[in-house]
Amino acid sequence: MADATLEAITAFAMDVRKASVPQAAADRVRDVIVDTIACAVAGQDCLAARVAREVSPAGDGVLIGRSERIAVEHAAFANTSAIRYLDFNDTYPAGHPSDLIGALAAVAAATGASGGAFHRAVAASHEVYTRFAETVLIRRPQVIDQGYGISIAATVGLALLFGLDEHQTRNAIAIAATNGVQLRASRAGQLSDYKGVATAFSARDAVFTVQLAARGMTGPAAPFEGRHGMVELLDGKAGPLPIAPFGDDWKLVGTRLKFWPVAYNIQPAIWAAIDLRERIGDWRDVEALTYHTAKFLAHESGSEPEKWDPKTRETADHSLPYAVWRALVAGRVDEDAFTPEAIADPDARELMRRITVVADDEIESRWPGEIGVRLVATLRDGTTHTIVSANPRGHEANPLSRDDLRDKFRGLTGRQLGAERAERAFDLAWSSADLDSVLDLFAAVTPTD
Repeated sequence: MADATLEAITAFAMDVRKASVPQAAADRVRDVIVDTIACAVAGQDCLAARVAREVSPAGDGVLIGRSERIAVEHAAFANTSAIRYLDFNDTYPAGHPSDLIGALAAVAAATGASGGAFHRAVAASHEVYTRFAETVLIRRPQVIDQGYGISIAATVGLALLFGLDEHQTRNAIAIAATNGVQLRASRAGQLSDYKGVATAFSARDAVFTVQLAARGMTGPAAPFEGRHGMVELLDGKAGPLPIAPFGDDWKLVGTRLKFWPVAYNIQPAIWAAIDLRERIGDWRDVEALTYHTAKFLAHESGSEPEKWDPKTRETADHSLPYAVWRALVAGRVDEDAFTPEAIADPDARELMRRITVVADDEIESRWPGEIGVRLVATLRDGTTHTIVSANPRGHEANPLSRDDLRDKFRGLTGRQLGAERAERAFDLAWSSADLDSVLDLFAAVTPTD
């Protein structure tokens, strides 16, 4: 049978090769690339990235922030692991589309991509990801993890960079759609190292998939809408997958950037806690904190015992109670919040026991377009404070400015590059769509020996 979803994605990839990306979408892609490069440079020494480099043979795969080259599949894995490590890169409801940039960067040398070609591939990939976020990932948020969207979306961008024709592109997407399903078990309980590299596996597989398709490998004819396809997995019977039509209205402009290095839905909870801190001064005056929020946030960051007793970084940066503790104590949440000593602080447990997270139907009715919380704080003297916080800095309705992005970029890369080089690297990243070779961007963020 025909698969309308497969045909629509393939046609979109072919159209992007010929047409210009709308200015609003191009501007958002620029912001995302700047943000993602900084996250990758700061996270390059994480365990998964180090291991990927150690086990990989030499090759021409580009590593963001490092001078050595390794096999492209391993480079895609290492880059994506580094991008994700700090949990500071972009988000779209139900995932982090910029995870796929790790794969596209890895093949930059092999494909000889210009800055413009790289931006175009990132734009196409992000736009495909939004469709899967809205029709598969949000639709079944407790079933299929975001790696499924990354696998398919990265494949589209890679097909553009490698110059695959329509037939090859269709087959690459079909293989990715069939092979790329991941379970959300990685996000339950005390979170392991694997949680941070689930999409790195998808990025690695996408590189291999496109290489196979380029050499004639064919894929299933109807991986989305046919027998035993994605729709049947979701709904119990085959049928159409209602992805939004591709057109002039690019959804990627709704991509959100983070101001704090924690799960995105926790961001407004941090701002509410900072507001409360300014009102009361001492966290010990708090008797009880009740956070009213959307069901997804309550489920992901405030429904398991482990979120009140985090033992790992991966659990702590997805714990609303822990993030609130740090905001009340320090007035911010930064890298110092995730040292083993900070996570084990007994005072944190004392405050976290006073925090309750409640799914609120009224807030839920505005999610995911609006991300917000209502905090009701009761102090020991009986005083109460109600604080509403919505659409935090970085939300599409409250975007980070160029100066915000510059500060974030310098903060993330300054240790590796030094202040002056970090400043120059930001300016180059900001204008990287105009580069004759995107490799100039990666050279700019590589520390000198």
